[in-house]
Amino acid sequence: MSVTNAKSTRTASKASKKTSPAAQAEAVNIALRDIPVSMITVSSLVHSTLNVRKQAPDAAKLAELAESIKAVGVLQNLVAFEQPDGLLAVAAGGRRLAAMQQLLAAGDIDNSYLVPVKVVSEDMAVTLSLTENSHREDMHPADQIRAFMTLSESGKNPAQIGSVLGYTTRHVQKCLRLAGMAPALLEALATDTINLDQLQALSANEDHQRQLNVWQNALAGYSYEQRPDALRREVLCDEISAENNIQLNFVGREAYEQAGGDFRYDLFTDEGFITDPALLERLTREKLHAAAKEIADAEGWKWSEGRLSKVRNYGEDAQQYRLETQPDADLTAQELIQIAEWEAERNALADTDEISTVLCNSMKTLRCSQNRPKTAHGFMLIAFEAVSWPR
Repeated sequence: MSVTNAKSTRTASKASKKTSPAAQAEAVNIALRDIPVSMITVSSLVHSTLNVRKQAPDAAKLAELAESIKAVGVLQNLVAFEQPDGLLAVAAGGRRLAAMQQLLAAGDIDNSYLVPVKVVSEDMAVTLSLTENSHREDMHPADQIRAFMTLSESGKNPAQIGSVLGYTTRHVQKCLRLAGMAPALLEALATDTINLDQLQALSANEDHQRQLNVWQNALAGYSYEQRPDALRREVLCDEISAENNIQLNFVGREAYEQAGGDFRYDLFTDEGFITDPALLERLTREKLHAAAKEIADAEGWKWSEGRLSKVRNYGEDAQQYRLETQPDADLTAQELIQIAEWEAERNALADTDEISTVLCNSMKTLRCSQNRPKTAHGFMLIAFEAVSWPR
């Protein structure tokens, strides 16, 4: 696809989700047309949790807004509803209120400063908040998802929400689907730790723990594992064979089951099938990290890491690690004599069936004899692999 076509596709996609600013402005005007403006003291206004924009405002822009209000006053009315305590909660105009609170703290205005406000019902306040914020500038996806959910809980269906706010029914349905994601993932979306495409990929499976396991595994792996197509593939991977499964042998069947994992059995296998591969991978990583830390603490390494794969000398590993060449062995005179004897014995048995047994016993003897402190090297292997750096 050409660059021009790609841009056209993206533009068309955005247009299908959202109607023009003029249509949204008209929706706001119709809702507010017959509601009078009241002049309310700034001390009677508080921020509302119904204000759909949850992201903190930009500090520089907020300071500019405060200077503007100080110079010419509040030019656009706020929208608020009355709380049981008598205060008016601002559901649309939260940034203007924050700017006025800055002026109040600085002594530029006092508690009697009058603010134009339209007082509406609580239900209407949410709708107007979303419409105003969507019209003024694109809302953060996390804010939009929360707002659609609030409107849905108030009894509005996707078609009604879309009609009032200028979005297609399909777009509203997608947002409502994402509203049911694992809460930790929605928090990650709000902080831009995960993006909307990645969240949509994980929504292919409704199990919250599976979503979290797949995302945590992706964060711990290579960057390509965080691509939406990779996430969707992993979150939909329901079963793998338990027979000769390296991760299962490392973690243990009992530990896997105690963590909530399960097996499915049929007539053709005794080992069964692992029904939650993402959970097993997370348990494997956790055990590798624990093993690496234990060795690092015991042997005085500065840093350690458990891995599911060896360190490679290309790709992302090449940017993060430097693989040193294997140092020459520091052997004692006695060990050198022993090795020379083994080499002579090996040469004498080169064409016989006894050579494999002799070599195996020789290597065991060599490992057992090396009890002195070893020279630290770049990494050590633990089951799959654990990497450690010396202090």
